[in-house]
Amino acid sequence: MMGANLRKLGMRGPRKQMALEVKNKKWLGYTVYVVLVALFLLYLLFPVSAVEEFVAHSVTRINPDLAFKAAKIKPWIPAGLRIVEGRIYLRDAPGQPVFEADKLYIAPQLLKLIRGDYFFTLEGEAYGGEIAGSIHAAGKGSAAFGTEVSFSDTVRDSYLP
Repeated sequence: MMGANLRKLGMRGPRKQMALEVKNKKWLGYTVYVVLVALFLLYLLFPVSAVEEFVAHSVTRINPDLAFKAAKIKPWIPAGLRIVEGRIYLRDAPGQPVFEADKLYIAPQLLKLIRGDYFFTLEGEAYGGEIAGSIHAAGKGSAAFGTEVSFSDTVRDSYLP
C-alpha cells in the first residue's frame, strides 16, 4: 500500500533506489577494470623498436650527422617516455657520444597538447647530476621550437675531453 502511494507521488521505493546504486557501482567497477587492463597491456606490449626508430629519425632529421641509441625505452605513467642510457652521437664516431643520459623522462603537458600546443617537460640524470627542462614546438606547420634545459650537480670530468 505504501509503495503504491510513493509511486503516485513520483518517488522511488527504497529497493529500486538501492538496485540503481548497485548497478551504478557495478558499471563503475567495470570501467575502472577496463582502463586498468588497457594501461597494463599498453605497458606490456609497448612498441619499443618503433619509438626508438621515431626518435632516431627525428634526431637525424634535425642534424644528419647525428644518431640516437638507447638501452631501454619504456612508457611512463600517466603519459610519457622513460629513456635509459640514451646516447646522441656522431655517425662517424659512434664510440664518443655528443650527449649521454643515464635516465631521461619526457612527458607532454596534456592540457596544452589537447589545445594543440606541443609542450614537453624533461627530467633526468646525466653526468652524475640532474637535468630539468622543457621543449615547446610552435605548431604542426612550423619547424620552429624552443628549449630550456638546466643541469645541476654535474661532474665536469665525466664529459670534458
